[in-house]
Amino acid sequence: MEMDNDCMKRLRRSPFAACLLLLCMFCKSAQANTPEWSIPFSLSDVGHVLIRARVNGAGPFTFIMDTGAPTLFLSPEAAKKAEVTANAQHMAVVQRVHLENGPTLQNQMARVVSLAQLAGMNNLNLSGEHLDGVMGFTLLSQFQITLDLSHRHMLWKQVQYHPMLQIPGGTGRELMLQKQEDQTQKQMRGMIKMAVSMLGGGKSQPAARRPLYGFLLAGEGKTVVVKRVLSGGPASLCGIEPGDRLIRLVMPGRRFTNVHSLPQALKDLNSAASSAGVVLVFMRGAKRIKTTLTPQTGGM
Repeated sequence: MEMDNDCMKRLRRSPFAACLLLLCMFCKSAQANTPEWSIPFSLSDVGHVLIRARVNGAGPFTFIMDTGAPTLFLSPEAAKKAEVTANAQHMAVVQRVHLENGPTLQNQMARVVSLAQLAGMNNLNLSGEHLDGVMGFTLLSQFQITLDLSHRHMLWKQVQYHPMLQIPGGTGRELMLQKQEDQTQKQMRGMIKMAVSMLGGGKSQPAARRPLYGFLLAGEGKTVVVKRVLSGGPASLCGIEPGDRLIRLVMPGRRFTNVHSLPQALKDLNSAASSAGVVLVFMRGAKRIKTTLTPQTGGM
């Protein structure tokens, strides 16, 4: 922060202004040190944003990211695998939620219920992946999320907001609303079951291991460049920098592939085995750079 001498003299004469300046500098420093993560996501066949996470070490489970959902929803099957026990109102506190390539959150509120909508999509294989729940407000509100649907990673920055964990206590009104919701879900499950029997269901695919490279790519036409490099990730450790133009890649056991579009580059990179290195060739201005990048999988 640069200031002229007159400005600094005025601040010295004003204790209030000096305190305000120190507070602004502290806030700016705290913002610069805010933890952030590059979280991978996929799009379902019907356009839902899907995120994976481990719950109490079990999984990985696939969740629909839904800013309109009030909390974290877990299917009874997923809750059983994760040893999550709900109360009579189907509410529980999950000890650990580990987001793929992201943070581990402690003591997250969750609702354990068989949502008819998810059951229907799973039975008809509308999403292409088996869905285990919905990730909603109580978890998402703890982060500032930057999402670009043309990419396959989103940026999550932690914010100083912690929603209050309040488990319903079973008042008369709460029990009445709970009974109405359970009845609605039961009716919807019956209708979906009938539709599945008439239409026939497909087999959903299990969650596949996705490699994580620690960079974001952007593309226009045949040009594919590195838009962002995640600090401490595989790309950063290999010296890859924002602005590097990806021109060629060599997958394990294959011949080289010239990069001619962003979708083609993402498809090839996402198919790489996590244990094998991928040879990438970049142009940095007029300089040609060749590096071997070993992707991570984020424990998923």
